[in-house]
Amino acid sequence: MATTEAPNIIITLVHGTWGRKRLPFSAPNWFEPGSIFLTCFSQELESNGIKAVIQPFLWSGANSLYARSDASVTLASMIEKQAEKHPDVRHVVIGHSHGGSVALLAIQKLWTNVDPIVVTLATPFMEIVRSPVVGEEAKIKRYIATALPSVGLLIALGWLYSLLDIQTYNHALWSVNFFVIALRVLPALYGVGKVDPPNEFDWLSPSSSRSDIFQALTKGGATFEPPRRTLVIRGIDDEAGMVLAFGSIANRLMSLAPAWTITLTYFGICICLSASGLILLGRHFASLNAGLAPIVSTVQTVASKPYIAYPAIFSIAVFFLFPVISGVFKSVYGRELILGGVFCDIMSASAPDAASKLTIATLPPTPRRGLRHGIYNHEMTPRVIAKFLSAAVEAPPPSAQTLDAS
Repeated sequence: MATTEAPNIIITLVHGTWGRKRLPFSAPNWFEPGSIFLTCFSQELESNGIKAVIQPFLWSGANSLYARSDASVTLASMIEKQAEKHPDVRHVVIGHSHGGSVALLAIQKLWTNVDPIVVTLATPFMEIVRSPVVGEEAKIKRYIATALPSVGLLIALGWLYSLLDIQTYNHALWSVNFFVIALRVLPALYGVGKVDPPNEFDWLSPSSSRSDIFQALTKGGATFEPPRRTLVIRGIDDEAGMVLAFGSIANRLMSLAPAWTITLTYFGICICLSASGLILLGRHFASLNAGLAPIVSTVQTVASKPYIAYPAIFSIAVFFLFPVISGVFKSVYGRELILGGVFCDIMSASAPDAASKLTIATLPPTPRRGLRHGIYNHEMTPRVIAKFLSAAVEAPPPSAQTLDAS
């Protein structure tokens, strides 16, 4: 939007992840001319006496830490150029979802004294930190501790099937055993044998130094000192927020999984060895054979059932993929975390950890159709932003407060 008079402010709209995609014949995106948001927002700005130039900032929209970081560099450069060209005009950045993340990262990269006003819409304030216990030696020990017991369980299970003369599952059993040894045991043993443990190679878990890179890419995303005035608009039951919450819960469960899974693995080994021992006793001692025969028959019947055998075999294999499974949940924050997030913890919240200059508006649910994450189409959003900008242009920076969204 352009004005015939000199503008008070220049507003830059930053879309979020996959924000540029839309279906054919669908309405314009929220940051495009003719959208519901821009139409209502322009009217609210005019009613508050604000003359503004509104422009979109387009980036790839990829769910990637690197893509957001690269976009923030470009956005920072654009803001600096605008500040040089219009030194007396206030600059505002409005970011939706991870567009808000891009905006906050860009603010930290500004070299000039420009201090933009920032508005975030349903932004997940996230920051990646290095896990507290991530030493390479601990990594090697953990992989051996999780790999060797399960290899032992696979061997014990194979021995039991051999004694019971059950050949049906041999192929699946030894394929899984080979898979476990190739992907977990050998890399871990390779790391133990190295003089320099940090050079350990592991296909499923890249070097822990990657967590330092991810931490640098997201630094300040959740704990930062905001610019002159920052408005955080969030909604109730936001779908993206629920997805991130689910990811956090799943990550926590995955971090607890190794402990109880190892216990179950040892328990399974004991069962297999006990059953094998009973079979051997019955075969070598005729006096015990009659008494042990019903037990052996029951074990053979249970072990031969496919709905018991296959889940038992493949659940062991799935356990070794826990770094990948955990990474799948973490990837909601960035696709790089699928394989690179083993040593990462993620801080995420609906509002940043800031002690001042922060205004928060929580909008109530609306009966309108569509996802609540599209909070830019909430009927109160344009009015709340315009009211905030009107006060921010005139008033000095306030302390942290909650904005009345009525």
